[in-house]
Amino acid sequence: MNLYQTSNQTQMKMKQFVSLKPMLFAFAFFVFFSQTSYAQRTWDRGANTNNWGDAANWSGDVLPISSDAVTIPGGQSVVVNINTAVCAALNLSPTSSSTTAALSFNANSKLIASGTVTLGGSSSSRIGTLTMTNGGTLVCN
Repeated sequence: MNLYQTSNQTQMKMKQFVSLKPMLFAFAFFVFFSQTSYAQRTWDRGANTNNWGDAANWSGDVLPISSDAVTIPGGQSVVVNINTAVCAALNLSPTSSSTTAALSFNANSKLIASGTVTLGGSSSSRIGTLTMTNGGTLVCN
């Protein structure tokens, strides 16, 4: 094997690596943004109960996980009825000034929101109801 053949083989390997760069970049981009974006879970009361822990009450019939942004629309009352519920963000969003969203807690239940908790959505009145009388815990990180 002479020097010319070795050089050609090295150049071919470099070309193969260079052609992989766009795929590696796309993979890294996907991994980064899939970890930082929130899924949206909206209360739809599909289970006909007020229980947070009933998956059918949420859009997609899936309980919120720690990376989900949760919206409870006006006129709805939700009870955190499980030991530890989680979400990335919580929005108690009224549909009008007279229809508030309400969140209450069973004894020993906990909701951990790792992001923003908003009462009242984007309206200027900022109305929503949190009821903590049953001994539950809301943790905002």
